[in-house]
Amino acid sequence: MKTFDLRINCASSVAVAVIMMAIMAPVRATADILTLDASGIFTPGNAPTSTCGLSGCTIGGDIVIDNSHDVVTSADVTTSGFAPVMGPFTIFDAVAFGFGTQTVIELSDVAGDTLDFVFDAPTQGSLAGYTGGALNTASEIFGSVAFSPDPIWFLTSGALTPVPATVPEPGSVILLITAMVPMAGALTRRKPAAGGISKAQPHPTA
Repeated sequence: MKTFDLRINCASSVAVAVIMMAIMAPVRATADILTLDASGIFTPGNAPTSTCGLSGCTIGGDIVIDNSHDVVTSADVTTSGFAPVMGPFTIFDAVAFGFGTQTVIELSDVAGDTLDFVFDAPTQGSLAGYTGGALNTASEIFGSVAFSPDPIWFLTSGALTPVPATVPEPGSVILLITAMVPMAGALTRRKPAAGGISKAQPHPTA
């Protein structure tokens, strides 16, 4: 029966070390794709057609931007306390120019209500170089319902905050490394020496 030496050589040890470093490295967004957490408090602009509940009008959720192509690749911004009900805002409409150095991200919901995020950006009317920050109080939610005056809410305070990088839990990393060490060893099994395997020779016949 063949016997194998399962000791891991120097090369496989280096490979395991590299794998460990790769696993432990935080999962980062690329330089162009950023996930931003959206938060904000709004106040009614046109009573009585736009009002807030007792806990106020707030938004939450996140958007994913591609600042090399000036697009929002996904959005899920929910609302609470708005009357009439607004959102969720999941449809990307445009990146537009604001005043001065401002850029505007325009989102909408299936009913046609709109959410405008207004903020100072490195390049006006663009997402180039933008990595999040405070929102300008010109940010607004505009209702599509045919009321007079039109339902509208203005931002009191809010921000688009970069979502921090995530690191795998230590327990998960240890389990994965433990599973990979035998695999590295199997790849470095030493071949049996020449003549190490013998076959039975037939007995000579008389």
